[in-house]
Amino acid sequence: SPELIEKIGVAHLAGMYGTGGTASMDNPSSAAWDAAYVAEYGALPGFAYVRETYDAVIAIGLAAHAAGRADGTAIRDKLRDVGSAPGEVAIAGSKGIASALEILADGGEVNYDGAAATLDWDENGDLRRGHVGVWRYTEDGHIEDLEAVLFEY
Repeated sequence: SPELIEKIGVAHLAGMYGTGGTASMDNPSSAAWDAAYVAEYGALPGFAYVRETYDAVIAIGLAAHAAGRADGTAIRDKLRDVGSAPGEVAIAGSKGIASALEILADGGEVNYDGAAATLDWDENGDLRRGHVGVWRYTEDGHIEDLEAVLFEY
């Protein structure tokens, strides 16, 4: 969080590195989400896990829609279906989500490609692939994104 720089001071943080979940640099869903967020709020969020939270809400909503009801068991049983192949790829943002809901309403299948990561979960609910972001605090008090390292198994 940028507030950490204010509280601790740039002199103590400059040059320190960190890691955290991040989106792929070339993910069309991330680009759509970024554009929609900036259009609404003027800048990207300065906090961790905003995209992941968005993806969780969208996945739960799509799973409930696919199940035809909003109870926990039904949602659980449809989460993997709406987050992985087969199905038509749906991306983040109002147009992508509206399209996904339409496909599901017509009896089709969707594969939601999240704003933070693909939602290809294994049998334990862990992501099969995603990215870990490497960043650092800069001398001028900002956070600089350096790279997104792919993990998959």
